[in-house]
Amino acid sequence: MCGNFASDQRRQLLDIASEYSDTGVAFDVVVAIGDPAYEIARQVALGEHDLLIKTAEGFGLVDRLFGSVSQSLLRLCPCPVWLLKPKLDGQFDCIVAAVDVSTDESVNRELNQQILQHAGMIAARESAALHVVSAWNLWMENPLRIKMGDELIDRMAKEYEAQIGERLDDLLDDARSQNPGLRRHVYQGNAVEKIREVVDHVKADLLVMGTQCRTGVSGFLIGNTAESVLGDIKCSVLAIKPAHFVSPVESEIQEADAVTPA
Repeated sequence: MCGNFASDQRRQLLDIASEYSDTGVAFDVVVAIGDPAYEIARQVALGEHDLLIKTAEGFGLVDRLFGSVSQSLLRLCPCPVWLLKPKLDGQFDCIVAAVDVSTDESVNRELNQQILQHAGMIAARESAALHVVSAWNLWMENPLRIKMGDELIDRMAKEYEAQIGERLDDLLDDARSQNPGLRRHVYQGNAVEKIREVVDHVKADLLVMGTQCRTGVSGFLIGNTAESVLGDIKCSVLAIKPAHFVSPVESEIQEADAVTPA
């Protein structure tokens, strides 16, 4: 029964692929049986692909554009994941890039640069408006206010905000040359909330952001920011993986290869 289902699915995919036969692009049709997110990520790993493009699942009972498969792919897929909003009408007109400049670690800087490179390239190609958003918080602000007083903490917050702004401006130097109309947004507050607010305010049709992974823990996102943003975002999303990201699916494949006799 599974074999018949797979054959039917393969025929349908081949019919779809045949509609684009005049593009000169070779299509390889693969049908796998199992958990969708896992099997997709496994195919990406085995094929050493460098981009996964997938349509969002559509609106469900909780009115969410991105469902469980999209959420799981952020954790499992070894390459960037481009989730396209259904019924995308033409090109992208407004793009938001979300970066984190709260830390100056090299891994974070590299991820921010990748985000801006991808967002800037797409914006230039599509002649789209480009907005860059970054959110920050003062660590333990409320307890510190109780212990140290508002005046000192207000001064610390102002100094930290200035530091965040300087880091962001340094990061945007190259991006501005390619996208001179670039707009920057720096806000104090929860990153998930601020990203959503900017996306809604500018009516973005594409959000480019990163998934951040704890060192040595494959597939885990710090704070689940990327997954949380997907909760009720209404535009397409391009999620960029950090350079050190190791997919748990890749780890399984490597472990299996290690124990397989030559």
